[in-house]
Amino acid sequence: MVTLNLSHLKASIAGRKIMITLLSEINLSEYDQWQINLMKEMLISFDIGEISLKKLIDNLEGLFFCLQSVDEEWRDEFHEYWFVLEKIYAVSLFRNESVLCDDSDLCDSLRHLNELLTKYWNSHPKLRGCRIIQRS
Repeated sequence: MVTLNLSHLKASIAGRKIMITLLSEINLSEYDQWQINLMKEMLISFDIGEISLKKLIDNLEGLFFCLQSVDEEWRDEFHEYWFVLEKIYAVSLFRNESVLCDDSDLCDSLRHLNELLTKYWNSHPKLRGCRIIQRS
């Protein structure tokens, strides 16, 4: 039987050593920082047309459920605006219509989600020194 010490798994690829950090070793704020970064990236990707509304909804939901240190008030508010996106998408499917990018409810929900992500980011001192992903 082979026993592996998984706390610092090392691998060698093409002569280079790589340190792989396990998820359980990541500082909670670092882990949430990644989730917030990815959520911001999803909003940007939708805004520039790289992903569909369905993909945005699915990705935000998955990332949202991965967050570990958000308070209930923030969680409830984020879910409220995320759910608006879900309803807009469901209605468009039911009516067999496309979602217009200038839909006021869509724009309002996206703006609030962005503000909530920024608010979360700014309220955590350990995250303030890091940059949120932004595209030029």
